[in-house]
Amino acid sequence: NLRADLAKVLRLPPEAILVHHVEGAGCYGHNGADDVALDAALVKMTDMLRPWTIDSAAKMNYQADLIVNPFLAPPMKSFRFCDGAQVLHGRKYALVRGVFRRQRTIRAIEQPAPYRAMVCMGDDDVDQSLLRTEQLLDVPKVDKVSIVCRPHHVRYDELCDLADKHGKRVEIVTEVKELMTRLVRAHFCVTSGDTWSMELCCVGIPQLTLPTTPMQMAHCKKLDDVGVATMVGHSSKVTFEQLAEAVELPVLGARRRHLLRADTRGGQRPKPGPAVGPGGRDPGDRHLDHHL
Repeated sequence: NLRADLAKVLRLPPEAILVHHVEGAGCYGHNGADDVALDAALVKMTDMLRPWTIDSAAKMNYQADLIVNPFLAPPMKSFRFCDGAQVLHGRKYALVRGVFRRQRTIRAIEQPAPYRAMVCMGDDDVDQSLLRTEQLLDVPKVDKVSIVCRPHHVRYDELCDLADKHGKRVEIVTEVKELMTRLVRAHFCVTSGDTWSMELCCVGIPQLTLPTTPMQMAHCKKLDDVGVATMVGHSSKVTFEQLAEAVELPVLGARRRHLLRADTRGGQRPKPGPAVGPGGRDPGDRHLDHHL
């Protein structure tokens, strides 16, 4: 059974392999040519395999045919790549999950009360989710806080205790199906400048960013420059007064209006671009320079 043998060698399910027998194809000097069919499949797969990497810090230093940076920083000149490699860099190549794309079209222009905040500090967060939630609860304007995190967060138990303490004012969101309804109701969110920031920009939620790492800092500055987020400062230096002032000031409303204008006019809002293969190139994107 050629199909079963190919599936075993290539480590693919049998239904993923199509064997098409052609009369008069020849047997290459022997009875049966299963080994030739296998050789042909292996050669074809070798030609199709092209090494690629996701590098958001411009620190990778090995050969790759495709380099993807889903953030707005660091700049293109910081990357080192071999001749003929392609770099997908900038807002057109943000990695955005489907749940965010779907909610983008149904998010209302004016969110209903109560005034809701989302805290999305990412997988690298240690204490910012807990600290910033406690501070937001002391801001008179904020009625409810949704903490988005994974169950393996290092302080997950403490976050749950905080939610129990404040009742309906605080909730923990860990499931995608729970996240969908929060995305369309949130008035603003607090992020660290990781992948959450780009995804929330696509939805159109105003952001206050508190970066921690140098990569996050550079990315947040870019987001602030294009007008889709407000960088409050480094997470270790932002005080309660600074955070409360950022929430109370009308800057969030201005950011929301900017996001809506950018969406309708094709402006600066980061959005997922079309899938571009290793040989593709968008000649109209001045941010890309794929070849040395």
